Amino acid sequence: MFDNDDHHDSHEFLSWLLNEIHENIIADVKESGINDIKSSFITELFEGKLVNTTKCLSCECGGKREEAFLALSVDIERNTSLNNCK
Repeated sequence: MFDNDDHHDSHEFLSWLLNEIHENIIADVKESGINDIKSSFITELFEGKLVNTTKCLSCECGGKREEAFLALSVDIERNTSLNNCK
C-alpha cells in the first residue's frame, strides 16, 4: 500500500500498521489451531468503542450501536491545547 509515490500522512500509516499487525497476529494464532480469537494486544491497547444512541421522541423507543476504532479524531481549536478540548 505504501510502496508507491502517492502522498500518505502519518495517521494513514499508523492505521495501516496497527491493522496489519493485528491481522497477522490473528492469522498466526488461527494457524496454530485456535479459531475463536478476535483480539490481540493491538486491540487491547489501542481500540476504543464509540456508542451511538438513538431515541424516538414520540414513543421513546431506541437503540444503541457500538463501533470500534483505533484512532479518534479530535478537533483542536486554534491557539488551544488538547487538554482544553471537550
